[in-house]
Amino acid sequence: MHAFFFVTNFALAVFLMAASVASIGATASPGSFLGGILMFPLAGALAVAEWRAWYRKRRDVERTLGKACLVIAGLAIFGLVANVGEALQKGWVDGLGWFVLVGSCVAGHFVGCGLWRIRAARERQ
Repeated sequence: MHAFFFVTNFALAVFLMAASVASIGATASPGSFLGGILMFPLAGALAVAEWRAWYRKRRDVERTLGKACLVIAGLAIFGLVANVGEALQKGWVDGLGWFVLVGSCVAGHFVGCGLWRIRAARERQ
């Protein structure tokens, strides 16, 4: 289970770092530039923490990663509810089912990852 969470979370962090660099380079709007500047160090910190927990076997990082995963899950759930509400208000129902499915899977992954890591860190103490 630990390998699955490492691979998916590390790949996501690397993807977010690449997307941040792309949004910094494509200065079409100040919002994308600022978003890239703010997202890059956060995604980098997540990638480094995942690497330390997996490769360096630093189990003390597990509880922090679990809390970070639960925060990310909360943000994903908030974004899902807010965007579905807005889409329903505007009458955009085409493709809404896929959006809800993908958003629920992302939120579910991070809830599961966070709870598993916190429980695993508690058992190792």
